[in-house]
Parts: sequence; structure tokens; C-alpha cells
Amino acid sequence: MSDLDTERLEWLLEHEMLLFSEGNSTVLKDTEIFSKYLAKYKDDFLQSISECYLSNPKVIISLMGNAQFSNSEHYLIIGNIPHSILFGNR
Repeated sequence: MSDLDTERLEWLLEHEMLLFSEGNSTVLKDTEIFSKYLAKYKDDFLQSISECYLSNPKVIISLMGNAQFSNSEHYLIIGNIPHSILFGNR
């Protein structure tokens, strides 16, 4: 699945053919649609939130700018950002 282009992955996500699961999260983590995937399944994501979902600064920025998440959900996301990203050198 990781060799599919972004357009195909977005289509699969839109048509709910990519359900939220540990396996799909692992595969999609390195794709352009990962933040969209997390937002689409935000309840599942927030229930199982951990640093492993938040290892890419671009994903974090996208989630923080997403109006689907409430302020309290944004705080939950912030609380799970790895310290290496929060305090690391660029």
C-alpha cells in the first residue's frame, strides 16, 4: 500500500477503504495523507494517541491547524508530541 500514489490513497481514504488500525497507521505514517487519515478517524486516533503518531513535524502542524479538532483535543495532541521534536535542534 505504501507504493500507491497520493491520489489513490486519498481516494481509498475518502471511500472508507482505509480503516483506522495499527497496521494501516504504520504503513500510512510515511505518506502525504497521514494527517488526513488521523483527522478522518479522529476519535480512534485520540483514544489511542501516542508519540508514534506524532513523529513528523508536518503531520503535527497539519493536525494543529485542523479545525476538526477542539482546543482540548489540540492540547491532547500537544501533550503527546515527542520531546525530541518539541525541544530538538532543527
